[in-house]
Amino acid sequence: MKSLRKRILKIIVMSLVVLMLGNSIAFANKIFTDVPENHWAIDEINKMNDLGIITGMTADTFNPNLEVPVSQAIVMMVRMINPARTEINAGMNIYNDLINAVGVETWAKDQMAYALLKGIITEGELRSSYVNGKVKTAEKLEIVRYLTRALGLEDEAKNKEFIILGFNDSDEIPEIDIPHVNMMIEVGVINEYGDVLGNFNPKDTVTRAMMAKMLSEAYDYKEGELAKRNKDFIGIIEEIQYGEPHVIIVKDGNNITHQHDLSQDAKITKGTTALTILDIKFGNEVDVKIVDDVVTSINLRETTVIPTEENVEGVITSITVTDKVEIHLRDNNGIDRSYTISQNLVTLLDQKSSNLLDLRSGYNAKLTLTNNQVTVIYAEAQGESLTDRYTGKIEFVDKDLKAFIIRPEGQTPMRIDTTNSTNIVNLIGNDTSFNAVTINKRVTVIGEEINGRFVANTVVITE
Repeated sequence: MKSLRKRILKIIVMSLVVLMLGNSIAFANKIFTDVPENHWAIDEINKMNDLGIITGMTADTFNPNLEVPVSQAIVMMVRMINPARTEINAGMNIYNDLINAVGVETWAKDQMAYALLKGIITEGELRSSYVNGKVKTAEKLEIVRYLTRALGLEDEAKNKEFIILGFNDSDEIPEIDIPHVNMMIEVGVINEYGDVLGNFNPKDTVTRAMMAKMLSEAYDYKEGELAKRNKDFIGIIEEIQYGEPHVIIVKDGNNITHQHDLSQDAKITKGTTALTILDIKFGNEVDVKIVDDVVTSINLRETTVIPTEENVEGVITSITVTDKVEIHLRDNNGIDRSYTISQNLVTLLDQKSSNLLDLRSGYNAKLTLTNNQVTVIYAEAQGESLTDRYTGKIEFVDKDLKAFIIRPEGQTPMRIDTTNSTNIVNLIGNDTSFNAVTINKRVTVIGEEINGRFVANTVVITE
């Protein structure tokens, strides 16, 4: 059951960028006296404190609304990276004079030197962050830029073409920083919707609570990327790109495609028989070992599987979550069919990237199936408007009215109404009735405003 919930969570997270639900960890043992239990960032604050990335102002206070200076922000980011002492020393050897001339605080010199060495902050940015020896408060756009570099994503960010941001104040974001903002949206550090008015607010100062939220997501991304660099799995050879080095492309049992360089001394075998790269063919089932993001061994299995692909068109009748996630469709011949959803699902609604939970019964849909699992859904909303999403902790529940109150991040409390057709997805238990909706649970609600009230089409209970 635990692995099922993780699979369901991965599907939902692809579009619910509001939170990286799949990497949440319980860090609720330590509670600061000035961080109430219903604070929107309490989990992230406690998590960052436990990890030593953002510690309390005192043993029992955090001061979540205190603005963060640039120097403190850099220290927090470098703590997240946790570099070797040799790298910090190398930075100090090069930038010690600059750091002293600018007036960097003694407690921040090591981390600032490392940040300069790795290009997280430039010399020009450092100089402009200090005026007459006093450091300025960090702004949201700066943090996004520095985090992109800290995660090693700046080159990837700049190589993306045709970036369109959906914020109402996108014109206030300098063109040079648009790739940084887009990249941090993609990895889940910030959300794509902005504040309640749809604004990004690039000049807003950053508080300790905001830093905890962003660094928590950045930390989860970093740890996830490290895990990807070392893994063993079984998959099907999709393609081999011959060269120096050779590149192996393999699709695993969850329909996730992996592309890695082949190590020069990689061991290629079939049982106890040694093989070469020329013995590997499309469709071979293989055991693959990845070390430090490079293929170090491939073992050919006895079976060979050719991936099959087909398209099915019809009308969506429902989406269900049991021991697997399924979409139910009435095809163009009037036959009711059910298909399992792949973990690597891509959903397009009215030709725009969307989410599985945005789909409703009655929508026309075209499904692409690979090895009998749905990997792509093309759906049409038939003129209906897309729904809104809100995430927060439940503060009050009225069982009779089947309504509850949540406090979305950075907003005032709001009432959520449900109906008999509201779909409740419970990622932490088996109960999918309204009885599962209880105080202090964290939920994402998806719905729309009807007659002055927000009516949920879907309630996702995440923790």
